[in-house]
Amino acid sequence: KSGEASGKFSDVMGYLADHIENEYNFYSKIIMAMVYPVFVLAVFLALLILMSVFVVPQLVEVLLEAGVELPLMTKIVITSANFLKNDWWLILMVILGFVVFVSQLLKNKEGKDFVDKFLLGLPFLGDFIKKINLTRIAENLSTLISAGFPIIQALETTGEIVGNSVYKKVIFDTGEGIRKGEPISSYLSRHPNLFPPLFIQMLIVGEKTGQIDLTLMNIVGYYQKEVERSLDSFIKLLEPIMIVTLGLIVGVFMASILLPLYSINFD
Repeated sequence: KSGEASGKFSDVMGYLADHIENEYNFYSKIIMAMVYPVFVLAVFLALLILMSVFVVPQLVEVLLEAGVELPLMTKIVITSANFLKNDWWLILMVILGFVVFVSQLLKNKEGKDFVDKFLLGLPFLGDFIKKINLTRIAENLSTLISAGFPIIQALETTGEIVGNSVYKKVIFDTGEGIRKGEPISSYLSRHPNLFPPLFIQMLIVGEKTGQIDLTLMNIVGYYQKEVERSLDSFIKLLEPIMIVTLGLIVGVFMASILLPLYSINFD
């Protein structure tokens, strides 16, 4: 619509193509970074299930025949394995119930507002979500303004695109503030927990120079790098945590098997 109205249809299509490519590259990096930890976790869970279903029952038979007094650790492992083998449907029902509950909660406006606000308040994840939303807001605003959209219409369209309801409300309210004569930076500065000082200061520069679209793209570049750095740090921290956690679980599992077997040998 903007291209048809302004007579710059080819330019607008160029902005749109760049925007779609940037969005694709941005989320592809996030997905690729999560492939390794998800794969490791999936393999570990599969091995744990196989051992619980096939290894533990045979161990129980051997220990029962030998009449060995089972340590507490072994009893816990055997009870857990039996529960996983016999009552797996209960676990599945709980997971499905949780998924249905969350999906229904997100369909409700009050529920989605609660979830979005809760996620923004989490220590590490909240900061990461804020950076992603700031990147999306800045990039969409820049693309729309460059394409010739009026600033109020650009804000309304950006508000529809932003997924987080907390940011969505602020963007819509900003459009109302502009109608009353306020600059964007003045209204967004009232929400320092959502829009950090750097974002506001760069926005003020763009407003004063009349190049708000270029300034917003500089903001996009900065926060995209910040998201990538945060993601890299998270993955680097996650790998040793996963290794230590999985090692402890495997160690407990093996100890619960070996301790009773040593008792058989010594008797």
